[in-house]
Amino acid sequence: MRFIVLSTLICLLFYACHQPSATNSTDTQTLTLPTETSDSFFSNHFQLETIIPLETNDTFLISQPKRVIRTSIGIFVLSTIENLAALIDESNGKVRWLVHRIGNGPGEWNKLIDMAYDESSGLLLLLNDYGKIQAFSAAHGRFLWEIQTEGLYENMTCHQGKVILHSQIEGYGCYPYQTATYDIKRQQWNHPDKRQKVEFPIRGAGRQMVNSRHLWITAPLDGNLYRWNKDTLHADYLIDIPDLKRVETIRKENEKAPFALIDKIQQEKLIHSVFSVRETQRYLAFQTNLRDCLLLLDKEKNELHAATFCLKEIGELTHRDYYPHDGNDDKSLMFILPAERWDAYTLKNTYPEIYERIFKNKNIKLDDNPMLVFFRETEE
Repeated sequence: MRFIVLSTLICLLFYACHQPSATNSTDTQTLTLPTETSDSFFSNHFQLETIIPLETNDTFLISQPKRVIRTSIGIFVLSTIENLAALIDESNGKVRWLVHRIGNGPGEWNKLIDMAYDESSGLLLLLNDYGKIQAFSAAHGRFLWEIQTEGLYENMTCHQGKVILHSQIEGYGCYPYQTATYDIKRQQWNHPDKRQKVEFPIRGAGRQMVNSRHLWITAPLDGNLYRWNKDTLHADYLIDIPDLKRVETIRKENEKAPFALIDKIQQEKLIHSVFSVRETQRYLAFQTNLRDCLLLLDKEKNELHAATFCLKEIGELTHRDYYPHDGNDDKSLMFILPAERWDAYTLKNTYPEIYERIFKNKNIKLDDNPMLVFFRETEE
């Protein structure tokens, strides 16, 4: 299990404020977590689409992307560890441009928090630790302008011409049902009153907000999958998670001892959150904090499946490597594969013939940047 603990010091690095109403309504569908997993469901319904090795050079070295946005002009990659953002050529993985502007002047940062792309205006937006949204030309990486935000936020995206900031941080807790919106064209903010604070310091290894066919948002200690609709969070689905009651009891017992809370949850292997909701044409894909399977909701049949797999011919890729990307490419799911797991000799001798075009000329070294692996829904 992998957690990110938001301590007070880390919170000081984040910046931005709005609160939509989060609604559970009569049309919220309740789904039970599957008790059994399938090691064939994913392979039966998804096929390898492409593998993109990210170019490795002295200025572009990353360990784990924080956000990946797939667009018509290329793939944007953000690394908050290395504090850089880049536009990647999808055809070959080469870096078209890169920004790494450490400082406290215009268009500079000490720490990057998140990234968003607005196709209508051609802007790439970066959220930094100074509480600013900084706009760059998406095509060329030129710095254009910046605006100050109000408060500290964990996530950012663009949707229908608006910048959406999600989950304001306050101490060890956050307001995961609160967003701030900025209309780029009108240059107007919307900051409703904040409410529904969640006192919980643990975050999963995935994303709380993913923009695909729709914009999906999740919250800690909440089994709902919220869809953004007209500035409102609507709970389309509720995942019935028995562990949540146990987690809430432990949380109350350890209100002033966050690390004791974390240890207890880890020891008991409890599910406290769902996240990384990405929508394809037929499925909703997401995970829990345990990451012990990839959950796939068949939207047509309203059936929830738990997929586990290990694809030995693709660097032993597993369900744990799933990481949702932004972008309405309709049928795709993304996985991140570390270069050290790409066994070129094994692949050369054992990969299926249908993979020949995709695997051809993939000369990967152990210390190279990770690869982005995309799978596509099969035709039913």
